[in-house]
Amino acid sequence: MPKTDFYPQNLAPLLKWLQLQVTQWEANYLKFGYTKDDKDDVVKRVQAVIDRINQVAALQANQAQQVQDRETLTTEFEAYYRELIQRVRRTPKLDAGVPAAFEWDGKEQSKEDADTAQPRVSGVHTAPSEVIIDWVRGRFDGVDVELSYDGSTWTKGDFDTRSPFEDRRPLRTPGQPETRYYRLRYRLKDQPFGQYSKVAQAVARDN
Repeated sequence: MPKTDFYPQNLAPLLKWLQLQVTQWEANYLKFGYTKDDKDDVVKRVQAVIDRINQVAALQANQAQQVQDRETLTTEFEAYYRELIQRVRRTPKLDAGVPAAFEWDGKEQSKEDADTAQPRVSGVHTAPSEVIIDWVRGRFDGVDVELSYDGSTWTKGDFDTRSPFEDRRPLRTPGQPETRYYRLRYRLKDQPFGQYSKVAQAVARDN
């Protein structure tokens, strides 16, 4: 009968196990004939791994929040700046060269084309128990996200109004990473609109 490896291979159980090692070394080092200095060296090495795991997890969480903040800011700014440009372009006796210098000489806003409108996935990130999909909203209400485990059989997921989309579904088999596929489609005036995005792929893990 094969032996079970005591050393955890997945990140979440590894972190918990390492924290246990620190506690047990503090309580039991004398039983191994170790000095306090010996014990402190072991604990220092274990703690360095714990600290790095936690640092990376914090960075990943902060990155997801920064992406969401960026999308919120740029969407709100677009509405504000379009209105501002329309107002200042109506300034009496404004020299025609001024809007041109700002590159404000296009149409106010073109009508969306269902044949060409297609969501763009700008990034795919993974964090413990989470897949994060960055997407560009443009002038639409949001996106419908469809999900697949094989890239061909799709199920409807959530409607998302702000990037990023965060998939927190548990793994089908706990502890076993799985490949997931995503495709997005815009919604306009509460109706599906345009073409599906290119398929995005990620490997989901629970650690």
